[in-house]
Amino acid sequence: MEIEIAHPTKEDEKIIPKTFANLKVGDHITATAEITQIKYDHKNDPPAWVLYYLYDGTSTIRVFRNRILPFQVGDFVKIDLDVLTGKPYKNKPQLSYRAIYMRRIGKEDPRYNDIARNLEYKGILRKSDLQDYPEGTRIKLFTKVLDLTPTNGKKEKNQKILVADVENKPISLWFPKECLSLFKSLEPDEYFVLKAIIKKVEQNQTLHYLSFETFIQGKEAYMDTVARQFVEERIRYYSQELARYLQLWKTHVAIPNESIDLLTLIIQSFRRAMYQ
Repeated sequence: MEIEIAHPTKEDEKIIPKTFANLKVGDHITATAEITQIKYDHKNDPPAWVLYYLYDGTSTIRVFRNRILPFQVGDFVKIDLDVLTGKPYKNKPQLSYRAIYMRRIGKEDPRYNDIARNLEYKGILRKSDLQDYPEGTRIKLFTKVLDLTPTNGKKEKNQKILVADVENKPISLWFPKECLSLFKSLEPDEYFVLKAIIKKVEQNQTLHYLSFETFIQGKEAYMDTVARQFVEERIRYYSQELARYLQLWKTHVAIPNESIDLLTLIIQSFRRAMYQ
């Protein structure tokens, strides 16, 4: 008996895989995600509930459980859930999520490395890089604080500061007000690796800002790949600028100077070796 295999139709090709970013009421989804935050009920002992923040590579959702399980921030989990109607916020409908099960994915699992690659932070250097990724993407940025008290930097529960990209252009970073002390503890002009999520301004989807997750400072920050990319980019730019100004000096100053000639050759050789 022959079984005819149906070929995908054009309608099938238009189907978009379900992710946290495109869920709607009535959906059922099985997904892999990372636990990025855990909040517990502090009014009862033992806690009556726990809230997990889960990120699947596209967006973060919050899932309540009434069982305290041995999960930790950073764990990868497989979750099966239903999407329900939640309580409105500012007169806008919200989604609610009912977890049917949630299981930890161990490092011995053959899927672990693929999940880690999918959920890794994307390193960016420039403010314009934010345009290359959809809302909900996790990014890391080697940066410093430009302004702790920018205009319109306070809301009811959240605080904004400005951080710098590789060209010292400001990027808005929002976080809960209680986190402001973390940034006040940084030394002036101290560079650190910021980990955040890309968000879009509701009234203007072309504008992006960052929602804070965590940051790394000190020696560990400088060992990160995005820090290396940042330093290499700065060296590339300033060595090119130095070579340009040395050439301007040779062109417009008539007095020969062997030291300038030698420095020009060293810079040219360095740039050929570094940047081909």
